[in-house]
Amino acid sequence: MSGMTGTTTVEWTEKEKQNWQAIETKQSFRLAFSGHFSAGKSTLLNELLGAPLLPTSPIPTSANQVIIGQGDIRVVLEKASGEEENWQGAIDWDAVKRSGMDGTKIKRLRIYAPIPFLKHGSELMDTPGVDSTDPTHQRVTLDALYTTDAIVFVMDYNHVKAETNLYFLKQLSTEGKPLFLVINQIDKHEEGELSFAAYRESIESTLKEWGIRYVTIYYTSMKKTGIPENELVRFKQEMKALLLAGNRLAEASKNRLKHSFYKSVQRRLQEEKDEAVHLLDEQAAAQGASFETLLSYQEEYERLERLKDAHQNRQSQFQGEWQSLFRQATLFNAALMEQTQQWLETLQPNFRVGWFFSKKKTEEERMRLLKQLTRALDDQIQSQLVFHVKRSLQTIPVDRLANKEAFLEAVERTAFHIDESFVSKHAPTETVGREYAYQFAKERTDEIIREVKKRANAALEKAQAGLRTADQTALEKGKAELEQHQRLKPLVEKWVQLNQAYANQVESLESAAKRVSDNGAFEQALQEARKQQLPEDEQQQTNWVKDIVFSDEALFAAEEQEKPTERLRFSHEPNKSALRTLLRQYQANIWGSEWRERLERRLKQMEEQQFTISLFGAFSAGKSSFANALLGADVLPTSPHPTTATVTRVQQATDSFSHGTVQIRYKGYQELEQEIASIGKLLSLTLTPETLTSFKLAGVKTETAAKKQARAYLQTLAASLKQREMLLSTTTTVPLTELSELVANEAHACLIADVCIYYDCLLTTQGLTLVDTPGVNSIHGRHTNVAYEQVRRSDAIFYVTYYNHSFSKTDARFIEQLGKINKQFTSNKLYFVLNAVDLAANQSEQKGVEAYVLRSLQSAGVENAALYPISSKIALAEKRAGKPVTGLFAAFENELYGRMLQTFKQLNVDILYEEVAAYNRYLQQMATYAKAGAGSQKQHKDEISESLAQMYNAFCREAGEPLKQRLQQEASELFLYLRERMQYMLRDGFGEHVNVATVQGTTKKAQRESLAKALREWGEDSSSFLAQEARATAVRLTLSFKRHYRRWLKEWEQAIQQAYEAFYLEEQETIPFAFQVEPPDIRFDTERYAKNFQSLKSLFEGGELDYVKEQAAAELAASAVAYVRDEEARCKEAVIQAVQTAFMAEKDRMESAIALQLQRLETVSSREFAQQMEQENTALQNWLEQETANQKAQL
Repeated sequence: MSGMTGTTTVEWTEKEKQNWQAIETKQSFRLAFSGHFSAGKSTLLNELLGAPLLPTSPIPTSANQVIIGQGDIRVVLEKASGEEENWQGAIDWDAVKRSGMDGTKIKRLRIYAPIPFLKHGSELMDTPGVDSTDPTHQRVTLDALYTTDAIVFVMDYNHVKAETNLYFLKQLSTEGKPLFLVINQIDKHEEGELSFAAYRESIESTLKEWGIRYVTIYYTSMKKTGIPENELVRFKQEMKALLLAGNRLAEASKNRLKHSFYKSVQRRLQEEKDEAVHLLDEQAAAQGASFETLLSYQEEYERLERLKDAHQNRQSQFQGEWQSLFRQATLFNAALMEQTQQWLETLQPNFRVGWFFSKKKTEEERMRLLKQLTRALDDQIQSQLVFHVKRSLQTIPVDRLANKEAFLEAVERTAFHIDESFVSKHAPTETVGREYAYQFAKERTDEIIREVKKRANAALEKAQAGLRTADQTALEKGKAELEQHQRLKPLVEKWVQLNQAYANQVESLESAAKRVSDNGAFEQALQEARKQQLPEDEQQQTNWVKDIVFSDEALFAAEEQEKPTERLRFSHEPNKSALRTLLRQYQANIWGSEWRERLERRLKQMEEQQFTISLFGAFSAGKSSFANALLGADVLPTSPHPTTATVTRVQQATDSFSHGTVQIRYKGYQELEQEIASIGKLLSLTLTPETLTSFKLAGVKTETAAKKQARAYLQTLAASLKQREMLLSTTTTVPLTELSELVANEAHACLIADVCIYYDCLLTTQGLTLVDTPGVNSIHGRHTNVAYEQVRRSDAIFYVTYYNHSFSKTDARFIEQLGKINKQFTSNKLYFVLNAVDLAANQSEQKGVEAYVLRSLQSAGVENAALYPISSKIALAEKRAGKPVTGLFAAFENELYGRMLQTFKQLNVDILYEEVAAYNRYLQQMATYAKAGAGSQKQHKDEISESLAQMYNAFCREAGEPLKQRLQQEASELFLYLRERMQYMLRDGFGEHVNVATVQGTTKKAQRESLAKALREWGEDSSSFLAQEARATAVRLTLSFKRHYRRWLKEWEQAIQQAYEAFYLEEQETIPFAFQVEPPDIRFDTERYAKNFQSLKSLFEGGELDYVKEQAAAELAASAVAYVRDEEARCKEAVIQAVQTAFMAEKDRMESAIALQLQRLETVSSREFAQQMEQENTALQNWLEQETANQKAQL
């Protein structure tokens, strides 16, 4: 049997034929219960039935379908063999329970009972949990839902956002199944942690994000029936009303079931296609290829065709891209057109500003608007044209260019900027109408595009000229590669046929589904049915209920405890002792002395190297307990004060500081002055340490939570300074036992700058330093600066989150920035720790929380997050008792002391091998030189001297220009992105702060004040957001400087090695570049909007809110944009200075390195040195080969 769903025939499976037959013959209305197995699904169903018809358990109790219908009490077992077994009279309900758990022999259970609301053609169905680990459970659940008319999906309060639930719901929603969602066990809700309204809003927002359509949501609890939010009564009443309309709904659902059927077939075809792809992959693998190779075969052929005329193809590609760019570019958007119109109006003869001194004022206004227009237009030129042109030119493979310098210069010249004269020289000389603005905009746009196009084409011409040789090489390589893949052509043809067949079948199924679509009529019927009043006889019960009894026997064995895994061994550690012996064996020889010293320094650095692990997380996220579990004792004190938390460092003891010693550094006067000024600014106060102690802080108005926290902290500081001012700028040493008391005292703790604990344990003796940070606090600019500075210095970042706590908005923003910064590193440095998983009721709950955390991280922009669930409480208890650490924490420590630690060490290991190999090459070249005759030596030396001089002169001419270009381009893009993002964020964030819930009151005065407060909070939140974005941008640029610096030097080193292979620049610390942004001070006049407030009705219904939003957002955005521009200018100036410093330093270093190389040619010209050099070279080569062999043995 096949389904003629359109022009293409789709073959149905036996199961699909059965499902289709079931749909065609179905007479009853079936409502299925599905969801998380421990969400109380069976308990809820029993509550609806008014009888304990189904067994309940926190673990899955059914492995197959249970259908409940109306009739005399009996049970029918449908076996997998096709036989049926009927139980009536005195039924053994424990046997029923065991049969329900047998998913292999038993196919389905039918239970009949005299249930009044099922008497009109309705049935109920219970299915296994959708998140059960048993694959047969999932299969049974999916199969059961094919012929189900509607679904009640039950979820546990804590796991609504579990991806298992969301994926399943999305699938059902896509297939058009009407969904009634039940969020059960709401008795777990803690109003003090989160309002129920906020929880409800969060759930609805998540469902909307996933595109899940549903009929309604019920919030229920069977434990605490009296809580106000409990909708159990509504649920029972509406479900019974729905089931009483069974006959009518069964008829109405026919088309919907067919629609769902076609969607399910489509899903099955996708699975079959995936299987076919897997088979093709295996067939390709048998021929030494892969499925990706098949996909790329046609691309390779087309690429070869393009390579035959690479010059013209590249020209067409860029010209086509730019033509599209120039055609679509809208330089004069709505805002810019408005500014253009305003400026043109100032040129009209009748334009005047004010009555007194109007000529001067008029000219000032004309110039102000001209400057505003010019700046805005220049921004548009950069973002709409120049950045895109530059980015496209960056795809040119610079390393293959024969004229690299000329090309880079041409790229830099594409940066087209305008000034006021560009705009003003085209000012009209006569009176013009409003329509002239559009003509003016078109003419300027054409002129700008002509200039940018001219510059872009000039750069492209340089690229084309420099790539001719590289194009020919690529063509020859492409021919050879295609020849290798000719054998795969039959598989490629098979894939093309498969893909086309699938596309045709899907098109047919889509058409068939469209033909039976009811356009929402079934949902309308459901809505009407559930609102019907229940008849009186529905409440009647009979004496059959008392006979249903389940025993309490344990049907499941206890779960096997997780076994501790073996500790991972380190990757191969270099044989430093052998290398050091070898170096000292030849240290008396005059050649290579600087190389041996360099390698000795590298070995010493590797032995003394320290790595920094920084802990971040929200206040009370369990950071201290996690750190103590790593350290194996209560080392880190827990700060009870989120505003006074300090940076605490734990490192290995030294000769000067013994184990258990703590060094405390108190804030200096300047630090304290900056901190007080920063927090005072939030309260609109100008304060210093001197004025703070006498200022009457109690009278300061604090409308927002942040301001209340700021005032309380300043009051603590003021009281502390009166008593402990002598501590400022001092350092003291105390035993570890006294630290907790000092930190617990807020009046003392607020003056501490940082703490260093010297402590010997496995962690610190492995060269790891643990840094506990105060995190990010909205009132504390110092904390934020410290946090981002610590991120930059970290070798690894552990972000700790607590099992029972979700992320706050501040956390999410900080995590988003960490994710962006992490991308600047060459390897992952960002790890997430889910602490306190011992609080999980069971493994399934834990996995649900893990899925939720991962989704939250993904929402914050962190893809493929490394998440480690642990219990620091259990681990610390085990270490205190002297027991081996087991379970999840053991697995985490294996990872930390294994792969992570080796990753930290690997950089220096790689550099060591590179330096030894470079010394090898040097010895080889010097030995060859020493063996040559005097004439050859002189010729060789002259050639090298000339080549090195040419390279040095080229380096001096370049003067770091490519480094500066790359950094300034990156700065331009990041700051422009920040300007644009701020404007979107301001409008998006407005509604969070200014809405019907925040603007209220019984009097007009109260309403006006609440509006002003909401606007202020919006401004403060926006300023906090901008501060984080700006600081993160600065860190990203700081890291970019280091990366581009190394790339710039490596490019020059490789270029010089083309002329003289033995040349090598020692790896050194780059010139420090740590750009610090100024804290933003963006503001707008909130009182102006509050004064114009008329009423709540006019604000929310009369359109005033939109006006306030647009005007206030524009005002605040102007302030934010001005701040970002200033920081961009400061940053670019800092880049220029840093590049100049770097160039001068590297110029001197390169000059010294070249001079040393030429000097060595003089000292090693004797033939007697050649043999000794070759011996040393052989010894080094043997060491390297042994290292390679040892590494392979470790794999």
